[in-house]
Amino acid sequence: MKNFLLTMLTIIGTFIAPIQSLILMLISFILLDTFVGIYVSVKMNGWKSFSSNKLFNIVVKSFFYVISVVLVLMIDKFVFGGKVFGISYLLSKGMSIFWTYIEVKSLDEHSQRLGNRSFWELVKELVKKVMSVKKDIKKITE
Repeated sequence: MKNFLLTMLTIIGTFIAPIQSLILMLISFILLDTFVGIYVSVKMNGWKSFSSNKLFNIVVKSFFYVISVVLVLMIDKFVFGGKVFGISYLLSKGMSIFWTYIEVKSLDEHSQRLGNRSFWELVKELVKKVMSVKKDIKKITE
């Protein structure tokens, strides 16, 4: 029984090896979003707003995200042969980026609940400043 379990874990680990980093990234963002959500909830409403039964959603969300990425990996491998448009595991990467975007959006909403500005506004301002610095450097070098 012990050898069977070890063999099965090895097979599963070998199968998901190409997307191991994507799965770790997803789980990291889920945990970060959860901790920030707990922090915001406690900061705004006190410890009475925190309940451990809500933490079970981490398991459900992680399971759903990981299973969807693994299913898309199977489509990548067995339908498209591992490459779509010449990019390895494109669908798996796309699904991971989609779930990561949802978690970042959730982090942004938590931040806004605390009265901070949106991440997207800050990124836009950063891009504008970088472009103006680039123009200034171009003027100086001409």
